Amino acid sequence: MITLNELGAIIKYKPEITFNTNRTYPNGKKAPDGIEVRFGNVRPVEEVREILKAHGFKFSEKQKIWYAIATPKARELADSLLNAELDTDDTQYEKRNFWAKIKSFKEYESLYNRSELMIKDEPPRFFYSKSQLSKSFNIMSLIREGNLYFKKHYNKVIGEDEDEDKEVEIEVENDEEQDEDEELLELEAQAELELLKMRIELEKKKQNKGLSGLDDTLLNRFKQQAWYFNDRNNIPDFF
Repeated sequence: MITLNELGAIIKYKPEITFNTNRTYPNGKKAPDGIEVRFGNVRPVEEVREILKAHGFKFSEKQKIWYAIATPKARELADSLLNAELDTDDTQYEKRNFWAKIKSFKEYESLYNRSELMIKDEPPRFFYSKSQLSKSFNIMSLIREGNLYFKKHYNKVIGEDEDEDKEVEIEVENDEEQDEDEELLELEAQAELELLKMRIELEKKKQNKGLSGLDDTLLNRFKQQAWYFNDRNNIPDFF
């Protein structure tokens, strides 16, 4: 096994700070000023990353930069970094990925809309956003049946032997764990269904009109959930 010292080391690095005052939206209107922090080919250590996140910065994997709207909090941190040398890790990584099962609706909700998704089938079906998937399939049913996966990315240290057990996510679940997952999944679905009912009733009262005046996304989401429970528990159709 190669040691960390052979792979990389903790080094001091002065980040490049850019104050972007010329940002515009696609329609030409001025966008809020932004701040970009670049670390070149090294990676800030966890402590530095947490400080960046706490001040509103996010990391762009594509551009390899930390960025934020120029709020007073973000600007204060950026100003303090102008002449600072920070601890960074110069270990080099390569991107890897595998398909991980989505175990709950809460986990699904936490994914970015542009996540890559797969329905386990013969042959498998692939989708490149949550919105694309939800137009054709009932999300809760896919999760309950254990057929919905998302592409999970991770960094592998270049030159390090990878543990075969970490090559893919091996899901070893006993019957008790599966029962707990199903129970939590059902509770989440029931709670969401009740919230959707209340939102629809509220919107109807606000607009003083029928379902035709309501948001299509809200209605479609409710229909998915109502279908899921009607099919299994014979709950009366809200419509």
